[in-house]
Amino acid sequence: MELKILAALLYFFGLSLRKTSKYLSLFEEISHESVRIYYHRLKKVLKQPRKRERRLIAIDETKLKLEKKLIFIWAAIDVDTKECLAIWASEGRDVWRKECSRSFFSRFKERTKRFWNRSPFNSSFDSVQSWIESFMAFYNYWRC
Repeated sequence: MELKILAALLYFFGLSLRKTSKYLSLFEEISHESVRIYYHRLKKVLKQPRKRERRLIAIDETKLKLEKKLIFIWAAIDVDTKECLAIWASEGRDVWRKECSRSFFSRFKERTKRFWNRSPFNSSFDSVQSWIESFMAFYNYWRC
């Protein structure tokens, strides 16, 4: 279990799937596909944001490439705590967007630059949604 958590954390903090598996294979054989699976599954273990009254919630978006088209990644952020409350992907852009603290998307863009601000080759829209939900769970966990 510890190896699975360590694999997901190393990937979250910026190592590629292959570099993570290569490093951890010094201790126990692990494939890059296993690292990807661990990362996506750990979002179920980390606690989700509590539903409660919030003073101010901001919505922001950024773009990510999925194959040859752009998709939009939306995040709802508690302005006071910087906690990410929700994240989702869409194929379109809404007009009700508000600017919020750049701290969340700064970290998000820093992480996605590792794969050139696009989803990995042959990714599906559902896998992008799963990846960003995992990112949100890890972000909220380590933000504290």
